[in-house]
Amino acid sequence: MQRFVLVLCLMTAVTACGNDPAGDSSDADRWINPESRADAGDDARGSGDVGGAGDTDSADDAGDAGSDATGDAGLPEGVVMTEEGPVQGDEFAGVTSFFGVPYAKPPVGELRWKAPRPPEPRSETLQADSFGPACPQPRDNANLQEQSEDCLKLNVWAPGLGDAEPKPVMVWLHGGGFVGGSSRQTGNSGRPLFDGEDLARNGVVVVTLDYRLGALGFLAHESFIGDDPTYPAAGNYGLLDQIRALEWLQANIAQFGGDPDNITLFGQSAGAASICTLMTLPQAEGLFDRAIMQSGYCPGWLRKLDERQVRQEAATEQGARLAQAVGCADSADVAQCLRSKPAEDLVQAFVLPEDSTERPEGFSPILDGHLIQQSPRQVVEQGGAHSIPLVIGVNSDEGSFYGFQDRNMTDEEYETRLAELFPTLDHVIIREYPSNDYLEPWRALADVWGDAIIVCPSRRLARQHRAAGNDVFTYYFTHVDSVGSQYSLGAYHTAELPYVFGELSGPNGKDDDVRLSRVMQSWWTSFAIDGSPGTVDELQWPIYEASADSGVDLSGEYLGLKSNFRAEYCDFWDEWR
Repeated sequence: MQRFVLVLCLMTAVTACGNDPAGDSSDADRWINPESRADAGDDARGSGDVGGAGDTDSADDAGDAGSDATGDAGLPEGVVMTEEGPVQGDEFAGVTSFFGVPYAKPPVGELRWKAPRPPEPRSETLQADSFGPACPQPRDNANLQEQSEDCLKLNVWAPGLGDAEPKPVMVWLHGGGFVGGSSRQTGNSGRPLFDGEDLARNGVVVVTLDYRLGALGFLAHESFIGDDPTYPAAGNYGLLDQIRALEWLQANIAQFGGDPDNITLFGQSAGAASICTLMTLPQAEGLFDRAIMQSGYCPGWLRKLDERQVRQEAATEQGARLAQAVGCADSADVAQCLRSKPAEDLVQAFVLPEDSTERPEGFSPILDGHLIQQSPRQVVEQGGAHSIPLVIGVNSDEGSFYGFQDRNMTDEEYETRLAELFPTLDHVIIREYPSNDYLEPWRALADVWGDAIIVCPSRRLARQHRAAGNDVFTYYFTHVDSVGSQYSLGAYHTAELPYVFGELSGPNGKDDDVRLSRVMQSWWTSFAIDGSPGTVDELQWPIYEASADSGVDLSGEYLGLKSNFRAEYCDFWDEWR
């Protein structure tokens, strides 16, 4: 279990797994009231039980007190009228927050492994004062103990609710390798890591959301194909959730003061990979207007390595293995058998024992022949991605947390691990990244992982999207926080997240940290306003050009431009992609 948990921590946020990357995760998952910033007890929106196919408890039915208003006129303060019914928010210092607002029906029972459906209308007011549960995932993944399949909820932070002028909207997609993570994750401060309040004070409406994960979000069993007329394929339910949320925002965000014609997607890791995928889908065109990809990639970028993994046939083979694991393979109706299984069984089916040397099975978007007909890599290469401005950036030590898990490896174990990760390229990778060039072999593995999975795919995407005539802005997050310093991890994967959301505390609350957070929030929100980050602290963020290969260097000690970041290694990966 340990390797699986630690890799998930890497793909979500190190803060969600405790301060010590070598230690156990902590259970700190409690809702923090935005007004008092004190512990307000357990959420009211879930039972704490992952539940099975019959788990139909829903926040749709919450809140029997409040207005029965059916229109905007005469609504009480802090209440907005959505298409489904009124929603009561909580105002604090000019920002009104709404938590746990359903954007789809609970995907349970017969709706498990089907496209999301719009929520049911209601006449009573939804008291939107608590985050919804996390979508089912391994419970040791992070501090996300409250889980339920009834997780298709979003959260809104609306500044100046009632202002006449609509505001730009920023929609956050969390990371987690498509198997973990949530909008309700907490950081080191004990507050929600993805708290949109600070960003909202820059004049934007902020939205965070949850989408189906792992087997419940991306399982492709052949028995599912053709049983849903709205989605006759199988496997991309989590992506369909993201699209449904964006459709809901198009219909409703104006009621929260947001401009449906000015929506910026931003996300990290798997959230950024989701963005790249959505940028290539006709079904998502017009649902957002620009995007920020933090430490992400375009699925299918390593053509010689992973395109097989995202094809329908490979995914349905995985579906057959899961059906076997939960005792449904020989059922007369495999789909019905799978839908009858508790979510916990499905989540745990591929979790390996702690002493296992096998690689855990993962889940991700697939080429299903319906929603995704070409790999995002191919669409981008052909210039077919949506013509939108894009910010794309990486952290300077993307692979360090991954490599750190094998910090005691030998040179021989390094070569063995490369053969496992890159079975057709290990011989050339060893020549490019010889372990004797590093103080320790794990640091070579860290560079390989970071370059191959994130850094170099990001450079390639920036070049291709710019070549198609779109504005592109690149950044390199090089700031080393207290965790990166303590464990010699540098600017590790996820290190930028507290700075984007302003969730700084303790040793990460120094003047340099606060200044960097202010700079990043200013640039992020400026880009969301009009598609240009503009100038902050007398530094103008230039449009990316491949000839200069330059982006802003985000550091608490220094703010400037950086060029040709890991260019030699990215040239290598471009050759073998």
